[in-house]
Amino acid sequence: SFVGQFDNLKEAVMSATYTHSFIGENLAKDMYVVPPSRLINEIPYAMKQLES
Repeated sequence: SFVGQFDNLKEAVMSATYTHSFIGENLAKDMYVVPPSRLINEIPYAMKQLES
């Protein structure tokens, strides 16, 4: 999904990594273990929060 939204592959990977970390840190505030499916479900909400 990120690769299709960026012209530059490096920027896509950096953005995806940042978003993954952002979501993981936020979910870890209330969860000891964060299942991958939960993280995936949060991507659209995180993208909205991070858009500039």
